[in-house]
Amino acid sequence: VCYSYQNIAFSFIQPVIEQQTGSSYANLVEKRIFSPLKMNTASIGMDAFLATNNRASPHIKTRSGFKKVKVKPNYYQVEPAAGVNASITDISKWLIANLGNNPTVLSPQLLHDIKEPGVRTRKELRRREWRTHLNDAHYGKGWRVYDFEGEELVYHAGWVAGYVAEIAYSPRLKIGMAMLLNGESRVIAELGSEFWSKVITQEKRLASKTKAAK
Repeated sequence: VCYSYQNIAFSFIQPVIEQQTGSSYANLVEKRIFSPLKMNTASIGMDAFLATNNRASPHIKTRSGFKKVKVKPNYYQVEPAAGVNASITDISKWLIANLGNNPTVLSPQLLHDIKEPGVRTRKELRRREWRTHLNDAHYGKGWRVYDFEGEELVYHAGWVAGYVAEIAYSPRLKIGMAMLLNGESRVIAELGSEFWSKVITQEKRLASKTKAAK
């Protein structure tokens, strides 16, 4: 009836699972996700981020170009909303698990449930870089579900000051793409939409050739 996206709403689950399990949110994520998926450089919290030598500093876009800035500590105040640190290698392993390759960590039933369309999100259809490709858009449980030129695409993007991220996959084609940038730029959306357009166009050509051969 009424829909609005706000990532801080995910924080409501933290005290619930901590009360039920007797363990901290950070420890649970480490035990149930990071460790079994071998996301070896992933962590939660600003202290963990600053303790890592190999880290990318955030950059914001100004009139004179990109400017390096400090990480804002307020993002880490709500761990389920924006408290995770991860490398592209970690994100790739998370993507692989969502493609169904780690059923002991992310079960087939769970993967089905979280991408089940819950509410239609018309605003997504007006995204500059994606609007020519999208026929429909919904929000599930932590994932957006796009009809991208007739192909179901499970998608999400993130932004905090100085960083942007995008991750998407096709359940049918078993193909995924993840990107992280330590600079605020719309190029990430351009790259994502172009990638998926080429993938799906190529897949349709191959399917057409296969039918013609038969």
